[in-house]
Amino acid sequence: MQNQINPFVSFMHQYDLTTADYSKIFDEHTKKIEYSIDTNINKKIIEELSTQPRSIIITGNAGDGKTRICRNVYDQLVEDEFQGWPESGIKEIVYNNYRIRIIKDLSELRNEVIVEELKKLQDTLENNFSNVYFLIAANEGKLTHTLVKYPELNKLKSIVIPQFISNNKELEATKEIKVYNLLYASSSIYAEKIVEGWNEEQNWSICSDCSSRNKCIINSNHLALSDKTTKNRMMRMYKSLDMNGKHMTMRELLIHLAYTQTGGMSCKDIHEASNSESIQALAKKSYYENFFGNNLRPEVFEEIGGIQEFKSLDPGYISDSLIDDFLLNGDLSSNEQIKDTHHTLFGKDIDVENGAYYEDVKMYRSNIHGDNVNGIELMNKWFPRLRRKYYFESQDNKKVEKLIPYRHRYDFISILHRGRIEHIIKIKLVDGLNTFFAKRMVYSPSHQLYVSSDSLLVHQIIGLDQVEFHIQGKNETIDQTGTTLTLKVQGIELAINLVTFEYLMRLSNGGMLNVLREHVEILLNSFRNRLISLKKQDENILQILKFDRIQGAFVLETIEICDGRDSVVDIEPEDDDF
Repeated sequence: MQNQINPFVSFMHQYDLTTADYSKIFDEHTKKIEYSIDTNINKKIIEELSTQPRSIIITGNAGDGKTRICRNVYDQLVEDEFQGWPESGIKEIVYNNYRIRIIKDLSELRNEVIVEELKKLQDTLENNFSNVYFLIAANEGKLTHTLVKYPELNKLKSIVIPQFISNNKELEATKEIKVYNLLYASSSIYAEKIVEGWNEEQNWSICSDCSSRNKCIINSNHLALSDKTTKNRMMRMYKSLDMNGKHMTMRELLIHLAYTQTGGMSCKDIHEASNSESIQALAKKSYYENFFGNNLRPEVFEEIGGIQEFKSLDPGYISDSLIDDFLLNGDLSSNEQIKDTHHTLFGKDIDVENGAYYEDVKMYRSNIHGDNVNGIELMNKWFPRLRRKYYFESQDNKKVEKLIPYRHRYDFISILHRGRIEHIIKIKLVDGLNTFFAKRMVYSPSHQLYVSSDSLLVHQIIGLDQVEFHIQGKNETIDQTGTTLTLKVQGIELAINLVTFEYLMRLSNGGMLNVLREHVEILLNSFRNRLISLKKQDENILQILKFDRIQGAFVLETIEICDGRDSVVDIEPEDDDF
């Protein structure tokens, strides 16, 4: 065996901001594609242009892969090898008996050229015999501005702009033009494709003959990310972004995952690591440390899109007594399965410094320097790292969620995955809304929705059976997974993402109003105001929420106003004792 240099590790470095030649990150600077992510949008566009052609506009953020799709279309439909984009940024190809005019980035063109090209596109709509189709990659803002500014493009505007707000699925697309918005593609779907593709065994077979394999943190990261449990836990992190309406571009995903896998290390760095200090440095480059940007320089941390969001989900700084007890004492358990699990997770691998954690635990237990000194050192050095490792690698699928600030994330993911919502969850969401509207704990035996103001005046009462729940399904054509749950009352909708779900579920369980409130307050207040406007107040009936000492919460009371006298009638009796 001898030291090996894995060319795939070198390939991943082109996306690593700590080491990369930045020009390689951008598709327009590449003539030869070394690696390609197979996306459904990409397949769909190629299929349409090659079988039932129509003009296509691709929008999205810089780095979403618009130019790469244009390039893939060229490679699939043209026999000649791609020689790079012309200076104009426009390349026209011939396929079968029609032409496809490819504009790799409309935003790079001069305004007069943009208007000219869009007029040509519009002209194809008016010519039933045109054999020219357009494939245009465009920034949505620039394209919208141009279509709105120039009246001569009104027909094109009427077709294109409505598709920007259609979420790529609700609007019946025109036969002539289809808009694909890459902003609606789910980051978790693309992240999973990258992780699976990068960790195919063929990319790592050379490592089996490497003399540095036992101390190689890069290969250790590969083995971990090849494991189904670890990969799925990582995808939960990306799904958390999706479920909060956050979007990572394809470029950002490649950059983030390249650093996650290599930590900026090369094969040469691994070979040169020999002493104990080098082993400690390598251990800090484990995938679960890299994923959250630990040990990154501040200026690089800020450059990697999405990593700031992941930092707020870092399991390393969330303590759970049972999990922490397992981390510290699991090797002493009388249960052999627990003991074996502890040894498997923390006993011998390079990321735990080849058993150094066990040695430090022994020192702590032997009380050499006193419990306080050894305990503090143990906690500071090891526990954040071991909690992260436990989150990604433990086989206990539900328990690991205790290390995430979203206590109800597992329930939300389950709803979206199964496509159904349990009755008890519906009750809790309505109870949470009642608490938010009244700003007090509300008790409703039949779990009705009380549309109340802060002054406790109830404007409308809605039965649970009148509240509709719609779960967003997958849209595989555009690489989109379900991310939201919609609550609907009399045509008024409330889109519930992960944060909103978490907030309402916490309120239903007696949580405090101020936690997460700043993230959802405007949304929930707007929903309440729209519900209030639906119904006119009955002048002879006054419904209020009043504190009930027995229930320890606010309950509904109705005041009937008749002949100048008020009589109080409880429409929800609290017991059968009349």
